[in-house]
This record gives sequence, C-alpha cells and structure tokens, in this order.
Amino acid sequence: QIRRIYVFIERISRANMGSVVIVRMFVTNTGTANALNVHVNPPDLSPLLGNGGAIDISLPSPANRSIAGYATEIFTWTFSCEGTGTVVFSGIATGQDQNSLLTVNSPTALSNMLDIESNAYLSADAFISPATVNIGQAIMLRLRLTDTGLGNADNVVPFKPGVSVPGIATYSTGPSPASYASVTSGVSVEFTWI
Repeated sequence: QIRRIYVFIERISRANMGSVVIVRMFVTNTGTANALNVHVNPPDLSPLLGNGGAIDISLPSPANRSIAGYATEIFTWTFSCEGTGTVVFSGIATGQDQNSLLTVNSPTALSNMLDIESNAYLSADAFISPATVNIGQAIMLRLRLTDTGLGNADNVVPFKPGVSVPGIATYSTGPSPASYASVTSGVSVEFTWI
C-alpha cells in the first residue's frame, strides 16, 4: 500500500527577463505498492504566485508515469520569463495505489521564490578623431556604450579594438577607464584608446 507521495520542486533563484528556466518536480512514492498514472495538478504548475510573470512553454515531461515503491520520478517543465518580479511555482502529484486503486495525493509543493530581473542592453557607437592624420600622428578612438535596457550592466569591460588593415595603425594606450563596475539603465559611458 502507498503511504504517501512526496514532492519537491528543485531550487532556482534568479533569471533574466526573456530567459528560459527549467523547473523540475521530484515525486517520490514512499510506500511499497506501485503508484499508477502519477501526474501533476495543475499540469502547468499554476497558480504562479508573486508579481512576476512566467509562461509555460512545455507541459510536464513525462505527462504521467507509474512510480514503483520507494522510487522517485522527475517531472520537467520549461518556462519563459515574461515579467519582472517574483514567481513561486506550486503543484501536487496525484496517482492510484496499485492494490486498492484508491487515489493518493501528495501535499502541495511550493518552489522557492524565483526572482525575474530586467535585462541590460548595451548599444555602441565609435568615434575617431581627428578624421584625417599624418604619419606618426596620434588617433583617439572613443567607444560610447549606452544601456538601453531596463536593468543594470555590471562589470563592463571592452574588447581591445582591431584595425581593419594591419600595419596602418598601432595600439598605444587604453582603454581608459579599464572598466565600469555598473552601467545603469539610460546611462552612457565612454572608453578611450590612443
């Protein structure tokens, strides 16, 4: 006889807006009899608690499964993060005791809180001055980055610029500054090379 079905939702804590997260529910049959046709209610783990938004883009895999006594099955969903804030997934596992054919339900499982954050999007513009130079004259390259997203870009470090025709110009100094600890939404910063 099945004593009970136990469920646990794997811990996930942070994701960016627009990213995809995998949610796994571990369902354990703690009895000796097989648990037949075990499935999760609701199939999309809703209601999703919190002020964030996540949309399931796949129903659980597997949709249902018989679980032997003292065995564990993993049900997996894929969600797209569509709104900033927090989300908690919840659901129960339901099956039938193989011997009595009685329905057995797990307690409700709640995930930890998933924090969906805004993305940073960096756009770049490059400027060279002066536009015309003589041999041996210094050229200044300025790279302007603007965070056009809603989130902050942290630890911003530029790549060393390349020259399209090797030998025409050589690198001297830069970037100045070497990095920015954080670029907040709507802010522009510049790196300079000579």
